[in-house]
Amino acid sequence: MTDPGQQPLDESMDNMSPELQAYYANSRRRLWNVIFILFGNWGSNVALGRNGEHWPKHTWLLPLVASPLVYAFGLAGTLIFNLLMLGVIAAGLFRFARAFAPAETAACAAIAFVFGSAIVSQNAYDFSADVLLLAFFSQGLAALVEKNGEKAGVLFALAVVMRPTTLM
Repeated sequence: MTDPGQQPLDESMDNMSPELQAYYANSRRRLWNVIFILFGNWGSNVALGRNGEHWPKHTWLLPLVASPLVYAFGLAGTLIFNLLMLGVIAAGLFRFARAFAPAETAACAAIAFVFGSAIVSQNAYDFSADVLLLAFFSQGLAALVEKNGEKAGVLFALAVVMRPTTLM
């Protein structure tokens, strides 16, 4: 694919001012960059490392955990999985908040977090690793306050395996 912004301007622009010609060329170049970012770069699931090594870009846990639903329901299984994970997030946050507040307040806080944050608005129809990551993390917090250290450790470790920057 060649960049249309690099191609010479066509004859129809000859009667335009140089400023307008430059603006038009830059607009075409910016549009091409957006199109390339959106559609041209999706074919790869591998990132090139600093020393030339190849690293997987996406976590392997998401397809592993979601595959039973995808197998059973096809493409709709990804939506079902996402909705189930939103429920798991709410349940984990409720169990965590219940350690510090009455049940009604904890339920309101969990629902407000799930529906008031960007998780639902940006990831509701997305097959995103962020939803599974937050499900692991919220259930880990719940296990931690319930004094189940082994379960909390495994859940936090799964969150770190999905995205090492979770440690930050």
